[in-house]
Amino acid sequence: MRKLIYFLTMIVMLSSCSDDFEYVFNKTVTERKGEAKTELTSLLTNAEYGWKTTVVVGERMTAGSFYCFNFAESGDNCGKVDIDNGIEKVTSEFEVVHEAGVLLKFTTRNKLLHWLIIPSSMFVEGFGLDQEYIFMKEEDGKLYFQGKELESKLVLEKASKEDLVMENVKANYERMKTIMKSNFKVLSITEGVVGASESDPFYVIFKSPTLLHLLYPDKKDILYRTEYTLGDKNYYDWDAAFLFTPEGVILSKPVVIEGDTIDTFILDDNGEFAIANAKFKGKIIGADLPFFAAPATVDTFFNKLLVLNDETTRGLRMFSTNTSSSLNVLLFDVWENGMSPTFDRIFLVREYVAPDGTVLGDGFVFTDFVDDTYAFIPAEYIKLSNSEFRINLTGGQVISNMEGAVKRIENDNEIKELLNKICNKDGWSMVLYEGYWENTNLYEVMLYNKANPALSVTNVFQIKD
Repeated sequence: MRKLIYFLTMIVMLSSCSDDFEYVFNKTVTERKGEAKTELTSLLTNAEYGWKTTVVVGERMTAGSFYCFNFAESGDNCGKVDIDNGIEKVTSEFEVVHEAGVLLKFTTRNKLLHWLIIPSSMFVEGFGLDQEYIFMKEEDGKLYFQGKELESKLVLEKASKEDLVMENVKANYERMKTIMKSNFKVLSITEGVVGASESDPFYVIFKSPTLLHLLYPDKKDILYRTEYTLGDKNYYDWDAAFLFTPEGVILSKPVVIEGDTIDTFILDDNGEFAIANAKFKGKIIGADLPFFAAPATVDTFFNKLLVLNDETTRGLRMFSTNTSSSLNVLLFDVWENGMSPTFDRIFLVREYVAPDGTVLGDGFVFTDFVDDTYAFIPAEYIKLSNSEFRINLTGGQVISNMEGAVKRIENDNEIKELLNKICNKDGWSMVLYEGYWENTNLYEVMLYNKANPALSVTNVFQIKD
């Protein structure tokens, strides 16, 4: 009896599956591969408003973008794809093939994708976005892909008609570019960090990237790295990028403070990027003059960094690593106007002692390319506040051991213009960052002329213990 029941059960099971078996075994491998390709191509091309996704790639250094894809078939499982990031739209080609699975290939270069794909000699790993994607599954209306080479994830979600209206994406992009061109950019947090308030915000500083702006100069205005100090500890992060989406602005490298994450911002009615993450209140703001200062900033600058002797440093060289500073233009006019002697560097100094041991005091020192040559111009340094100071020329005698230097300084119009702008009545506003590495104290000094913030000095001191 049991054998009869088992036999009848098997007959029922086999007859119920017969259509499936017939479907599988009545088709060749080539036919099944063709159907798989056609199915994916149909999914990609039949979405009324296309597909959207937001990708973040990279490990230490990160970047990403929002994309809308509109696929149009023009051949056998291939065609054109419009890629739109809300700021620019570029058309390239795609193909669906079968290579150890169904693959979506972006077959021609598209700059909106490829800046996240292509490695360089300085950034050999690239960011890690793939150019070929294995189709993994369709689930809940989404298409899931995995990069063939680097296994990056790509999830496509059907776009809506509203997603294609992306004026706010471009507006966010232009507004953020404007903020990031400011001399000082910070995330000002007024709630969510212990002690933070409207009157005493907690600042996360957006600084220029260390490397990515050199590799991707056209992206420099949307690249950043962050720093902040909590208690007695400084927190630094790697280079990253802003992502601009219809919902707001996303940080590819979130700011994490005591385990809580800040990564999304929305442009508010005041034209400011407000934090959208729960728990926090705050906004991204920019200014051309510093609006925060560490205690004793000017005192440290006057009494340590400007003192010229063998045990510490050589004063502050008047030059800016910020290539947009108008100070560099004035300096080049002095260096290259053909007058003799040639000055190669200019320093702000205090307690200056000449090579022969003569104590000359506070002022400016001009040097040429020969060791132990100098021209000294007396000046006084006046503290205005913890973060502001002014320099006054005293009118004292110019002293030099360089032939012709005194005459040139007294008659060179470029030098007069430079000194007048450095010693204007409004003075300078400054920020001083301190760090420590391998028995060396590091000081990053940023000076901004209050009358003209484009006149700036940015330099780094290294002082051994």
